[in-house]
Amino acid sequence: MKAQAAIEFVTSYAWALLVIIVMAVSAYYFISVTQQTPPQCDIGVEFPCRSYQFFEKSDRTMKLVLQVTNGIGKDIVLSDKKQTITVQGAGKVGINNYSGTCVGSADTVKSGDTILCIFNITDKEVVPEPGKTLKFDILLNYTNCAADPLYPASCAQGTNRTASGHITSPLEILPSSVAPRCMDGNCDSPQENYSNCYWDCSSQAPRPAGVTLYMSVPKCASDIPPNNKVQIFTIVNDQYEHPMNNTVVQLSMQDDPGFPCGSYSGSYICSSPQCTTSTILPNPIITNSTGNASANFSYSWCSSQCDSGGYIIFDIVATVGTLHSYAGNGSICIKTSTYCS
Repeated sequence: MKAQAAIEFVTSYAWALLVIIVMAVSAYYFISVTQQTPPQCDIGVEFPCRSYQFFEKSDRTMKLVLQVTNGIGKDIVLSDKKQTITVQGAGKVGINNYSGTCVGSADTVKSGDTILCIFNITDKEVVPEPGKTLKFDILLNYTNCAADPLYPASCAQGTNRTASGHITSPLEILPSSVAPRCMDGNCDSPQENYSNCYWDCSSQAPRPAGVTLYMSVPKCASDIPPNNKVQIFTIVNDQYEHPMNNTVVQLSMQDDPGFPCGSYSGSYICSSPQCTTSTILPNPIITNSTGNASANFSYSWCSSQCDSGGYIIFDIVATVGTLHSYAGNGSICIKTSTYCS
């Protein structure tokens, strides 16, 4: 009788148990979904987000692409800056950093202009399921040009700053074929170039690739009096061998490493501070429309700490930007009959 009563109870209330199980599973699913962080992008007022996308490519590598606005209120430079994202759950096990690039419509990003940032995750050890939402910490490095007294000709003396923020985005699958468009991270030739889509084709833009230096005084000129002025000429070319105008060139004097002090017999004066003083005006100099520029180099070497007479051997070095530095065309040696008192 008890067994029969138990069977009748289970039969009568099985539907109720099934409803309870369905409700429990539904509640668990609802809670897990609602607890997942919704997509969002926040890099502060410096770089308000316009759009963002995290997707997987056909080779299982991943890419985070975002568009932001220069909201700093000043012109900035992003080129040659390292941009970084930190993520867990993509690329490799654990927390990992990946570098990227950010570009505007020109080297100098005006206030209010759009900026495109691309971060490639090339590791394939961990690839989340499509739809999985991940959180990215992001650091954007830039130079505020307002601090450079030579701006807009130069931003080299601007103030370096870093903006930080967070991006939360689900992983999407990139379609196998995407129509070419500007700001997709690909320089689609011949439709796009650095003039009509700098965001995608910034690598094609002219960059300083060579600086030619020469002086109005030949090597080993005889008996030139102290405090003389020698004119320095510079020509800046880009990677296509075209002259670059409006380019800032920093000039400096230094000892020629190929002629160490004391390596020659007779009187020999190094270009060390106690023996020589020099001034280059203007410095830095700015190239004209044909890529040329000139400056006057004044030097003096009479000092009680120096040897009497001899030669001064030195180099003039030209520096363009932060990555390009070029020595002058050989050493300039100047013979003098002036003696230190």
